[in-house]
Amino acid sequence: MGAQRAKDGHPQPFTMRYVEVGNEDWFDRSGPERNGTYDGRFAQFYDAIKKKYPQLNVISSVGYEQPQSLWVKSRTPDLVDEHYYRGLEEMMAQSLKYDTYTRTGQSKIFCGEWATRVGSPTPNMAGALGDGAWMTCMERNSDIVLLSCYAPLLVNVSQLSGQGHSMQWSSDLIGYDALTSYASPSYYAQMMFSTMRGDEILATDSQNIPTRAWQRRSRDGVTSPAQQIRAICISRTSSRFWQDSQSRCRS
Repeated sequence: MGAQRAKDGHPQPFTMRYVEVGNEDWFDRSGPERNGTYDGRFAQFYDAIKKKYPQLNVISSVGYEQPQSLWVKSRTPDLVDEHYYRGLEEMMAQSLKYDTYTRTGQSKIFCGEWATRVGSPTPNMAGALGDGAWMTCMERNSDIVLLSCYAPLLVNVSQLSGQGHSMQWSSDLIGYDALTSYASPSYYAQMMFSTMRGDEILATDSQNIPTRAWQRRSRDGVTSPAQQIRAICISRTSSRFWQDSQSRCRS
């Protein structure tokens, strides 16, 4: 690949700063007490990489959002990779998550896969609101959250269902077909975060916020009990947005 890069007119080496060992290795439940064998394999890669390329940051594919029994303990990864695919309510509920992370003796964070899974084939306005809530969390804690990647990025919308369908995952950032492409509301939310920096905090007030029943999505066959959550309403001049029971935003 280096020879091809030079042949294409770019002889200088590509600057690499990070390398991740594996992907989502918390799926590995082999080994003693079903805690996996990733720790041992990560250690081998970590030692070999650091010996040859000490400047590289080595990332563990098991983040702190996973059970502690699966974390890498034999070495201290430079970063850990955390993945979050959530609904609107869950993304808003965890928008203070990184505020609680310790600042001492812990690896930095690479939020390598994340998305608010509302809307298909691309996120709708509710998805963009959830993404915005999560991005405020990452931005506010940028001292420990060094990198992030939305996923999935692209979806072919030419045939969304049936045999040979073109879509694998729902809620992709950008839709395209053979002739055109379009950006989702979540894309524009990310563009706003990249081009506009907030420098003023506006005073807010809330009274008599209505609630509605909500139940967390089932994971590992465990269904959480229903709970009452606040239905947030945002208003500015004559514009008004709210969230109905289907997690969609209307204006």
